[in-house]
Amino acid sequence: MRRILLGILFICLLLPALAAAQDFPPQVQKALDDLNQRLGLELTLKDFNWRYSKNVYPNSSLGCPQPGIAYTQGNTPGYQVQLDVHGLTWDYRVSNDLSRVTLCSPLATPTPTPLPTFPPPIFQPNVAVPGSTATPTFCPNAPAPRLINGLMAQVQPGVPNIVRQAPGESSGLLGQLPANEVVYVLDGPRCASDMAWWYVADTRSRLVGWTAEGIANPQAQTSNEYWLSPIIPPDYATPTPASALPELPLSTNTPNVPPTATIILPTFTPSLTPTATLAPVFPTVAAAVCNASVPPRLIINGHGRVTPGIPNNIREGAGTSTKYVGEIPPGGVFTILEGPTCASGMSWWKVNYNGLTGWTPEGQAGDYWVEPAI
Repeated sequence: MRRILLGILFICLLLPALAAAQDFPPQVQKALDDLNQRLGLELTLKDFNWRYSKNVYPNSSLGCPQPGIAYTQGNTPGYQVQLDVHGLTWDYRVSNDLSRVTLCSPLATPTPTPLPTFPPPIFQPNVAVPGSTATPTFCPNAPAPRLINGLMAQVQPGVPNIVRQAPGESSGLLGQLPANEVVYVLDGPRCASDMAWWYVADTRSRLVGWTAEGIANPQAQTSNEYWLSPIIPPDYATPTPASALPELPLSTNTPNVPPTATIILPTFTPSLTPTATLAPVFPTVAAAVCNASVPPRLIINGHGRVTPGIPNNIREGAGTSTKYVGEIPPGGVFTILEGPTCASGMSWWKVNYNGLTGWTPEGQAGDYWVEPAI
């Protein structure tokens, strides 16, 4: 009898753990399976942030109609699944019976992508591609890559560019990008079929896949034939050399202030001239510990600006798991209200952008996504 009671007690203790391990519907895994196939990955739901909601839609498109498809009208239950992967939020719709999986938009809520230097280096492929001819010189029979992850590119005038499921001419055909079409560059390059391939997204047609940048053409005047051209923002430039930057004593996190300001230790609150109405509050030394590669540079009551590239997310709270409420476009100027707060390995600031208030990250991995605006 005692053994039976102990067995029942063990099962009761085990049930909550089993329930917690299966606290999501199969529609979430179905969306991840589709994304893994598109990106050639093997992610699990433990590897990134994700969320879902069950909704009732007015027709079988589940709120994401696709061109050329007729949908059954009438209330239709379904799931919206959002996966935060590769710096983007992949917005899926999945039917109750799992028969329909639709990628609605890979650019619904972009997360800032660190900007590389320009011109870009000769990249190495990130993953092995079957049939790849990659060598230490990347792709010896292909033109040197010119595109930049996180920026945009344009299809050259003439003929469309083919989009495939994976790098290489033997991969399945997904569609084509018309001449002069502008796309987002999400990943790459990969070397396959003696060409450099990039993972791109066309927000107009919602076509997402791999396309070749060009081919070595001995008959061309330059011996290289590019099918895609990089779009470089006017104010996009190489970073300031370290030798040209002012030396600051990192151990005390002393801010670089105008000559008229006087630093009062240890609060780091400068006394400004009488004309100032709001006193900037500089971050303390402890705030910089959140991400040593991106020490905080913004100041409370000051202004910041999103660096060139892609927008910066605004969320309800600090951290990538909090609710997305909007975004600040590149070059957008905002007011700093509070911060910094450390979350998701980044420094977050509470800001106000044209009446939209929330938290936005300062940067990651040595790259600043926002900068002080003077």
